[in-house]
Amino acid sequence: MNVFLTQDKLYYRKWVHVIFNLFLNGSAHYLSRKKDAGIIWFISMLAFQIALLFMVWCPLIKIDLSPSYIDLCILPLWFVMLIDSFRYPIRRISRKQWFKFILLSIGIAAIEAVIVLAFNSYAISPFKMPTTSMSPTIIGSNEAERRHLESHDWLLVNRFIYRIQEPRRGDIVVFRTKGMEKVKGDRLFIKRIVALPRETITIHPPYVYINGKRLDEPRIFQTISDSENGYKGYTLMGCNDNSRGNLAYGGITLHKDEYFVLGDNSAHSLDSRMFGPIRRESIVGKVFCIFYPVSRKGWID
Repeated sequence: MNVFLTQDKLYYRKWVHVIFNLFLNGSAHYLSRKKDAGIIWFISMLAFQIALLFMVWCPLIKIDLSPSYIDLCILPLWFVMLIDSFRYPIRRISRKQWFKFILLSIGIAAIEAVIVLAFNSYAISPFKMPTTSMSPTIIGSNEAERRHLESHDWLLVNRFIYRIQEPRRGDIVVFRTKGMEKVKGDRLFIKRIVALPRETITIHPPYVYINGKRLDEPRIFQTISDSENGYKGYTLMGCNDNSRGNLAYGGITLHKDEYFVLGDNSAHSLDSRMFGPIRRESIVGKVFCIFYPVSRKGWID
């Protein structure tokens, strides 16, 4: 007896509906001649995933859900769809129809994957903070573990914004380290832009000076320098002289496509003091919000 078919060999057994729905949401309804229901279930599942992702990402919505568990939240609705599909038998289809169904499922999955990949690559993508270099602005994983916190910070990076405007002083940026002599491999770092192209930067702890003037704007720089709200000022710790100049005497003058970046927790940060200015082309995007944990969810200054 065929394990896929009922005794009359005209319809598939109910457990086969699971296979159809694993390939494509709503397909069991569609193949049982409930086409409208199948389309509605497909759109509903997709809309629910997008809405759930938006609620987790949006800094204005306080939903306490770890990004790691987003997919698990889809399961209850998927089981409801599956159970509902059991009410309608699926008539046996030919091998040719099976082949078309599989191709269609793969095609839709590929389109969804391309859209997600393009969105993450060119619009907005999530990022986990690994270190303490931006503390207390951003909490890294090792700091969260040491302090027994709920979680390290999950961030959103705007990859599109620098296609329409240039990076600005005070922006927290993600950039690649590829090609940097003092950083091995192609890694992603998060730091704050302190100096812009063609400016000269010097550091007289706990202050930073741009073209000889103490840096106080945006306000975050004054907060860091004055050791307010948990900050500890800027230091020259770990900084060595190089051919570009001395940060304590004379400073470093940036080229037309260079930016000087520092960690807000400069005593524990590998940044431009050690590996020098970063190039415009290495900047991936701007960090604009923390979306998890919910206790720290919100926009970033």
